[in-house]
Amino acid sequence: MRKIILYLFVPIFLLLSCKSERSSYNDVVKEASERIEAKSELDTLKEEISNEPLINEEVNYEKTVEDSIPILAKDLEKEALVKNISKPKKATNSQKGIMTFDNFVHEFGTISEGDIIKHEFYFTNTGTGVINVKNASATCGCTIPSYPFIPINPGERGFIGVTYNSVGKLGIQTPVITVVSDSKEKITKLKLTGEVLSKSEESSEKTDTTGLSQ
Repeated sequence: MRKIILYLFVPIFLLLSCKSERSSYNDVVKEASERIEAKSELDTLKEEISNEPLINEEVNYEKTVEDSIPILAKDLEKEALVKNISKPKKATNSQKGIMTFDNFVHEFGTISEGDIIKHEFYFTNTGTGVINVKNASATCGCTIPSYPFIPINPGERGFIGVTYNSVGKLGIQTPVITVVSDSKEKITKLKLTGEVLSKSEESSEKTDTTGLSQ
């Protein structure tokens, strides 16, 4: 009887043991699959998070532009200042200087051949702009003009110097001086006028005057 019970119990025990081991194996496989799936989801989540911009790294574009305005304005101001220095503004018609001369003609009278006449034609800047004299020339080599090389501001005075050499000149003389400037007139004509006598003519005149006086 015992042998019969033993023969019946052993197969049943083995069957139950195998079923228990199979159940444990299935549980392990299931748990491993769940862990693999969870790790895959975790990796996907990490990738998505890495692609999202961080809130504390977002740029405040309005603040950036606002901070840039003073710097940009300063740069523009500096650039404008450099341009004004390197390229002075041209005076408009309402800001032109005006050369107002005391006289345009100088009569030096009668002189002897070889005498030298020096004269200064004074002028005043009666306009609202600065005057720059660019050139002064004469109609003959006997007359040498000079002019100021510095700007003449409104209200200031300047002059055109003239040196006349009468060597080789006889008779009535009327040399003309042409002045070129950036004034409203642009070109101004000045003139010297007088008579040059030879040494013999001057001596005869003196003799006649002496004889008449006696």
